[in-house]
Amino acid sequence: MHLIILGPHGAGKGTQAKLIAKQYGIERVSTGDIIREHIKKGSDWGKKVKQYIDKNIYVPDKLIDVV
Repeated sequence: MHLIILGPHGAGKGTQAKLIAKQYGIERVSTGDIIREHIKKGSDWGKKVKQYIDKNIYVPDKLIDVV
């Protein structure tokens, strides 16, 4: 089973995902966590994504699809 939770920043997507994962014993994958880790490590991909985040612009799907 795959569940995708969509919503604006601060809507509680991560909170709901954690609750669902715990309740049903399923794995949770967070693109936000992955992005933050790459930015922290300074990877090439993280640097590209950070350019959009710093401008408060949605990161294009073509970059996120790499995840």
